[in-house]
Amino acid sequence: MAALLLVAAGAARLGRASAAGRLIAALALGPLAEAAAVWAGGVRIFALRNLIGIAPFVAVAIVAGLAAVPRRATVVVGVATALFLLLPFTPLSRARGTPPYDAMARELVAEGWTPSEPVAVFGNFFPYRAPLEWYLPHQPVLDASRLLKGVCRTVFVIRGHDVDRLRLRRPLESDPQLRGATFLSSPADRSPCVRPITSGRRAALA
Repeated sequence: MAALLLVAAGAARLGRASAAGRLIAALALGPLAEAAAVWAGGVRIFALRNLIGIAPFVAVAIVAGLAAVPRRATVVVGVATALFLLLPFTPLSRARGTPPYDAMARELVAEGWTPSEPVAVFGNFFPYRAPLEWYLPHQPVLDASRLLKGVCRTVFVIRGHDVDRLRLRRPLESDPQLRGATFLSSPADRSPCVRPITSGRRAALA
């Protein structure tokens, strides 16, 4: 939020300075606002690289924002900004890392996954759903799903970066090792144990 405020302050300063400044401000904030709008509308944007084109204009806005800082506070604000910008490259940030979605998709296919078989995801399922859709063959839609009474003989489980294949003989809701999981499945392929949620915040376009 602090970085966004700094960019906004710099864009405002540029906008007051000249027509070229207004153009830079528009190129810095316009695509960002548009991306936020389409994200809220359901379009899958799951990587910051999709906005890499605005980086030069955002950098100019940041410099303009720093130029508006009182001289006494320039060093403190400059150091804080530099640390913030370097944070993604620190060992601390790499400890969590981005899940290797392409490798997980390949492993799912190698283990025999088909769109009719659910994938159990632990924690927040949103970071996994769109990338898996992108990397899996034929880019299937994956919906968060409600549990049914039927039994799926095979369920694929993703925990962190690991992909496992489970063979079951009971309904999903009664299996303790799957407690707390969200199940992703394709609405185009019927499954006896889950039913995709096709409306509301958890639907495919949420």
